[in-house]
Amino acid sequence: MTARRWLAHAVACTLLLAPRPLRAQRGWRPEDRTVIGSMLHVYAVAADAQRLYVVTAGQVLIRDELRREWQGPFTGPQLGQVQEVRGGLVDLFDRSLWLVTGTGWLRYDPTLDLWEQGFAGASILGAGLDRNAPLDGLYLRTPSGWMLAQRGGGVLPAPATPRGVDLLRPVTVADAVQANPQLQL
Repeated sequence: MTARRWLAHAVACTLLLAPRPLRAQRGWRPEDRTVIGSMLHVYAVAADAQRLYVVTAGQVLIRDELRREWQGPFTGPQLGQVQEVRGGLVDLFDRSLWLVTGTGWLRYDPTLDLWEQGFAGASILGAGLDRNAPLDGLYLRTPSGWMLAQRGGGVLPAPATPRGVDLLRPVTVADAVQANPQLQL
């Protein structure tokens, strides 16, 4: 499934899961049920071939396409921190989730249920993962140039330049809706 299709799926699921009157849930298996908070505000979506991440107010939901099930919700390390997210990317190496904020980043590894965070020391103008160097980490563009945030969090990113020119960049929810007009309300 392409990233564009995943994003369309994310936005469609967001619209379908928005708060509405409860209906009877007879015949649903326990693994088909989950309690999801408000999805009125989706801050980021990120996808690869196997996972779709949806970042909403204070939580992350994961759609595992191999198992055909939703997982979560998973909450960030600090209340409200996920609401500062501007975009998300799926790590090219371990399929974890990188979230970019105005001045830092969060990383969530669902395999270990581990949150990491770090700060750039400057405003972040853009971000990306280098397809030619998937082990590197997250490249952050600041007013003073590129910096590299590595897995582990808590350490200030070091000045670095992406090796490749083809960076995988975050796609916003607005981008997904614009690319898929049928999702517009």
